[in-house]
Amino acid sequence: MSALSFGTMSTLQMAIAALIAIAALIAAWRSARAERSAAWRLLLPLMQLGAALAFWLLLFPPNTALRLDALTVLTPGASAQQPDALPIAQRVVALPGAEAPTSAQRAPDLASALRRQPATRSIHVVGRGLPPRDWNAVGTLGLSFDDAAPTGISEVGAASQSPVGTQWTLRGRAAGRVAQVQLRDVSGAVVDHAVPGKDGAFVLSAIGRAAGPALFTLQALDAEQSVVDQASVPVVFRSGAALTMLLRAAGPDPDQKYWRRWARDAGVKLGASIGLSDAVSLRDGDAAFDAASLAAADLVLLDERSWAALSADEKSALLGAVEHGLGLLLRVTGSVDATVAAEWAQLGLPLQPADTARSVALDRQLGLRDPLPLSAAPARFASGVRVLIRGDDGEPLAAWSARGQGRIGALLLIDSFKLSLQGEGGRYGGLWAGIVGQLARPRAQIQPPPLPSQAWVDERQTLCQLGDDAHLFDAAQKELPLLIEHGCAAFWPEPAGWYRLRTATGDWPFYVRAAGDAAGLRAARDAAATRALVAQASTMDDAAAAQGAAPMPRWPFFIAWLLLAALIWWRERRALQAD
Repeated sequence: MSALSFGTMSTLQMAIAALIAIAALIAAWRSARAERSAAWRLLLPLMQLGAALAFWLLLFPPNTALRLDALTVLTPGASAQQPDALPIAQRVVALPGAEAPTSAQRAPDLASALRRQPATRSIHVVGRGLPPRDWNAVGTLGLSFDDAAPTGISEVGAASQSPVGTQWTLRGRAAGRVAQVQLRDVSGAVVDHAVPGKDGAFVLSAIGRAAGPALFTLQALDAEQSVVDQASVPVVFRSGAALTMLLRAAGPDPDQKYWRRWARDAGVKLGASIGLSDAVSLRDGDAAFDAASLAAADLVLLDERSWAALSADEKSALLGAVEHGLGLLLRVTGSVDATVAAEWAQLGLPLQPADTARSVALDRQLGLRDPLPLSAAPARFASGVRVLIRGDDGEPLAAWSARGQGRIGALLLIDSFKLSLQGEGGRYGGLWAGIVGQLARPRAQIQPPPLPSQAWVDERQTLCQLGDDAHLFDAAQKELPLLIEHGCAAFWPEPAGWYRLRTATGDWPFYVRAAGDAAGLRAARDAAATRALVAQASTMDDAAAAQGAAPMPRWPFFIAWLLLAALIWWRERRALQAD
């Protein structure tokens, strides 16, 4: 408890004290003479003196010892219990949006509060943490943080860009009384839902059906299906460059059929040759392995029997093209003979034969809702390979190796088409898009400049790696002025919506949330940033704390005076009525 003091009394204070004391003594003497009851004859004068003392303290409250170098900062989200536990020996300020006791001073930001308290050397933050505008104001000051319990959607992780036609996956975490999370598209339809685990984690997904910006809404619901929190989740679906692929198969199979359909839907220019018998094959486009065709192709797919059927010249031409960037995928659909296995081992893909096909699962890897048993060919990769796809049991199902400028991969999964049959077309597309993207001929891709990933209105945002020809357009397609210095420019977004940065390499959209959007995410961001500031903040010795004084609040003395005055009035009124 801090010490109390009245300080040095001025002449005016002494005069007022004398008047109050004389009036109290006269009132007490009169009450004692007029009161008939012995108990009230003793109690009433004491009440008169107590009322006089309370009135004096109301006019001139005593001072309490105060740390001038310590400041308590209330931020939004502070619980009702946290202000009650505040240190009473240091000043308290409340930032915008924070609920605070009447004794706290309001400040528009931390820098303003520190200017009012220039002796501050240590800050105690209470609530959800400091927003970005206040991070730099901490400087070298000591910092401690009493954070509020997280609520709503506290974490979201999702790719800001995703290929069209593949499964876009969102992983997150919820806290508090969240019983279910839902993902809604721009029309408001629920595209996925999940129940958070014990740790609050959840996984949701959606299919990118058209190229361009898309906005999903993530909602957190309680047990009564009321919305606890919601966050806008933006993503840009992009259509990749059209690829050219060559397929050779010794015979038709379901996996090959569904893959060809997926490739056509994805805009792939496909040349296929599928054997139906020793002398008959089904041809779709040009699947020749001449130098010109291989130079124009991005990826070649072969099964183990097609590889064995290649002539020495075709193998030499194929591997020569791989040296210059062509991608090659070797599909294992059955038993691999010793000759083929030896040749593939020389390519960096050693296989160990097995007696039969084995059951595998990709439920966790792909985030499937329902279990789906899949099958792998009767072979296993030797240890030390570079893994491309790993099953839920940890066993490699696809591996790759580098050869010159190109890559060669091998796939043991033989029935990935079951994903489409189970209604997981997006995950099927995502699986094959990942394989093709890893192995296909590398192409120069234009990388977007760094864009804000978590932006809210009225929060300063920074764009960097800008040229002098950069232009920024807001959600209303109004161009915003950019003052570019050293390749960077700052702006304050308003209103919420899709913004567009135009550079020499293209147009790059990014989303700015409204002030009340994703409150849980914003609080989690501020709390994490404040904890990071605490970790790097300086420490302060309490023994060297600067001391000062501040008057106590007047309201306790006012209440005491009012109660005593009312009781005295009631007793004297009763006495008059008795006479």
